[in-house]
Amino acid sequence: MLNLWVLLAAAVGYVAFNLFSSRKSYPPGPQPKPIVGNDVPNSEIWAVLGKWAKKYGDIIHFRIFSRHFIVLSSLESTLDLYEKRSKTYAGRPTSAMSDLVRNGSVLFSQPGNRLEIYRRLLRAWLNPDIAKKHFHIQREETNNFLKKVVGSKDTMSIMARRYAGSIAIRLAYGDIPGDKKEEFAQIADELLQVQNQGGQPGRWLVNSFPILRFVPAWFPGAYFKKWASETHIKTNELIKTPIQMIRQQMSTGEAVPSFATHFLENTEGLIPHRADRDDIVACAANSFYAAGTETTSGFVALCFLLLSLHPEVLRKGQAEIDAVVGTEALPSIEHRTELPYIESVLKEVHRFHPAAPLLFHATTEDDNYKGYFIPKGCTVYANIWLMLRDPAHYAEPELFNPDRFMVESPPPDPRKLTFGLGRRNCPGQHVGDVSLWLTLARTIATCNIKSCTMVDGKHIDKLNIPFMQGLASAPEPFYCDVEYRSQAYREMLDH
Repeated sequence: MLNLWVLLAAAVGYVAFNLFSSRKSYPPGPQPKPIVGNDVPNSEIWAVLGKWAKKYGDIIHFRIFSRHFIVLSSLESTLDLYEKRSKTYAGRPTSAMSDLVRNGSVLFSQPGNRLEIYRRLLRAWLNPDIAKKHFHIQREETNNFLKKVVGSKDTMSIMARRYAGSIAIRLAYGDIPGDKKEEFAQIADELLQVQNQGGQPGRWLVNSFPILRFVPAWFPGAYFKKWASETHIKTNELIKTPIQMIRQQMSTGEAVPSFATHFLENTEGLIPHRADRDDIVACAANSFYAAGTETTSGFVALCFLLLSLHPEVLRKGQAEIDAVVGTEALPSIEHRTELPYIESVLKEVHRFHPAAPLLFHATTEDDNYKGYFIPKGCTVYANIWLMLRDPAHYAEPELFNPDRFMVESPPPDPRKLTFGLGRRNCPGQHVGDVSLWLTLARTIATCNIKSCTMVDGKHIDKLNIPFMQGLASAPEPFYCDVEYRSQAYREMLDH
């Protein structure tokens, strides 16, 4: 009987909530349905939000049950809130399910001392000066990747993910043996899958009716409580397992230098309490894979697809590399400033479809902006996909055209948005940028990309590329027919 009263109280509370919320001065947006709020699609949401922005303006509001969402569609409003009011807009969206699961994910950590420690560790290992020490990892993994793409039966999505994961694991845990690297990758992939399930919109009723978290686990329909409890245990085990392995290697003298070994041995005053060291280092090390693999692999897959659909860009890039580097060597980071067209191709891939089309922060307190009320705990999206298709800056934005950046006064560099903004910008952006440039430059130098086809054999329309939706966005899986420009280029990849 008590549980029935709890559910009744929840229903009454939501009616009261909707009546109260309707009186607030929220930004304009589509009319929500009573109680349930707005219908939001499960595919290419960035494009749908872009259509809403054209109708309602560059600051819009929608609601799903009790959860409020603000969408920023202009650079001005994004910089105003993400940068100038970064303290208020540095949170992450939370939910009843995430509170029940509770793990140390850096990506979803809320502002506070622990997040600052994470970011200090990551910046110390990934800042531009230290990042130079990682170039050999990026070169080796790029070459290994390019040695596997010709004749592979796997989709480009799978190959790009393995490549991105290998870099992340080596940066976090060092040059571990291949079997251990594969084990670490499986652990990290499993963790990402579980975290994505926990955050899947609309999957968990408790996120829309938080009071349900107090219903006992045996109550009909309360399966979510058992799932959350089991997931809490599982995710924490997955995060800690690699560090426990590294600790074991350190005790036997088998460990190799890495982010993990460095900060397990010497925190240089960055971790105040020694008792927290293993846990903090474990979570920070895991973030290399969690934050970098999906975005990097999506970008790499998109590079191959766009170069296949635009062979004139591939040929022009090859001509520039041949003229600057020659045909007896591979482009390296030292050549970067001498290859402006390759740099322009890189920028255009970022612009054409950002790996994270929607940045997402959350408010840590109530705020007012341009006369609009923005409540505490509100998810605030920045639709950078739409901003990077603003015809005021990027003429014919639907076209893939690297030449737009080859003019005397080029449009804004999209990387100022794609690597994040404010207090939650990517601390590994310098390392990530080098990896993406090196992959693109060496792909263009060594390969001819003959064709790409969807896994069902369908032709890919360059004006209508299908993308997957998630925290990161990548082209739907496709096969890529690649050949080396010559055997000499294949042999260069061995050195």
